[in-house]
Formats: sequence, structure tokens, C-alpha cells
Amino acid sequence: MTKLFKNINSRLKYYNRIWGLFTYKGIECNIEHSGTYFKIIANSKIELYNRARDFESEKVTIEWIDNYIKNGDTVFDIGANIGIYCLLIAKKYPNSTVLAFEPEAGNFYKLNKNILLNNLKNIVPFPIGISNKTGISKFFISSTDFGSSCHSLDKPFSDGIVFIPKHEQGIATYSLPDFINFSHLPFPNHIKIDVDGFEKNIIESARPVLSDDRLRSVMVEVSHKASNGVVEDILTKSKFIEVKRETWNNGNDGDMSNILFVKNV
Repeated sequence: MTKLFKNINSRLKYYNRIWGLFTYKGIECNIEHSGTYFKIIANSKIELYNRARDFESEKVTIEWIDNYIKNGDTVFDIGANIGIYCLLIAKKYPNSTVLAFEPEAGNFYKLNKNILLNNLKNIVPFPIGISNKTGISKFFISSTDFGSSCHSLDKPFSDGIVFIPKHEQGIATYSLPDFINFSHLPFPNHIKIDVDGFEKNIIESARPVLSDDRLRSVMVEVSHKASNGVVEDILTKSKFIEVKRETWNNGNDGDMSNILFVKNV
């Protein structure tokens, strides 16, 4: 009987938690990494189970944050989603400046909500897409759930897969050199790029930024089907060396890798 009551109580707690996701307030999740603490508000299962998690699934990204970023550095997070990594960086390095780029409307809303929740003054969020061109583009949304990914610029094609969009947005896009020239904001010491197969386009147009020795590291998720070696080739020619990678197979998308590149100076 005691076991039955425990099972019922556990199930009720589970359903109460799931129900809380879909309320306006959502569920406040506490996240910790090596003594750095921050919070997010989860309003979807994707946020709860894919975003508000430990960081074991992306060890190379965490190694980059722990060992290569220094307090006082400027970090660009391109494809910030709801902000898990830029929140960690901003909390761990309070004198750093983090520019977080997220064009998808729902995720940008949650990114701002999470920044405010943690009272972080050193993250500047931008609702724009970093691209290979500066102008106005269509942005195709694969899912309207908070925390979702696999959206795309120009056509509904992400990480090697054509999808039926749930929504379309018009967004402003900038090449990385144009954004830096127009904004007059600090030059990045580190860049993280995670844009669902569009990494090659960003890297191809970013050569003037990549060649600048103020940029010390690039953390990039590469869809090998989309890149076909171009990302690695351009970064190598820009004096970066590959330090570490982790690779997985994403089904129809083929092999994906998180790769850490560090400037060889």
C-alpha cells in the first residue's frame, strides 16, 4: 500500500509539473555547472528536457567555456536559442560581454525572459540573423514550441532536410563583418555558431573577422552534409587549429560535429 501511494504521489507530481509548463508562469528550473548557478523558465517539454539539463551532452562546448573564455572577453553567441550557453558564460564571467543572436520570435522572447530572470546586465540580445548577406530575408519556423530548433533562412531546408514550416517570419540579416562595422560594438574574442546547417554560409562571408587575431576561438556545430569540409578549410586557412570535436549521427541529417577551433598565433 505504501508503494502504491508513493507511485501515485510521484505521478501526481509529474503531471503537476507538466501542467505547469503550459501556464503563463511556466516552471522555474535551476541549472548548475561547476559552481555557476542560473535559472530559466520552462514553458515547453523541449525547454524542460532538452534545454534545462546538465551539460554532459555537449562536452566540447563546455570545455570551450571553462578553459578558453576569460573574464572580460567579448563573446558572440550566434543561434542562442533560449540562452542556455550565453547565460552560463555571462554568469561565470561577470566582466564579460555576451552578444546573443536569435531571430526566432518565440525563442527570442524566452531569451530575454531568462536574461531578466537572472538580472544579467552583460548579455545584449539581438533579434536578427547572422548570415552571408546583409538585408531582409524570410525565416522559416519548423516548430513554434519554445526552445525548438531546425529553423532556416531563405527556404525550409535545415541540416539537410526539407520541412513544412509551421510559420514564416521576415527578419533582418547581417553578415558578420557588416554587423561589426555597423554596430561599433566590441570585437569578438570568441564566437559560437549553431544555426542548423547554415554555418558554412556564415563562415564563408566572415573571412575578414576570422583573420583578425583578436578573435581567439570559434566553437561551431557543423553539419558535414551541408558543409562538405568548407567550414574546416576556411578556419584552417585563417590560422585556426582544431582542438577537439565530438561527432554524432543525426539520422537523415548525416554526421554532425561540435568542433572547437583556436587561433594559432
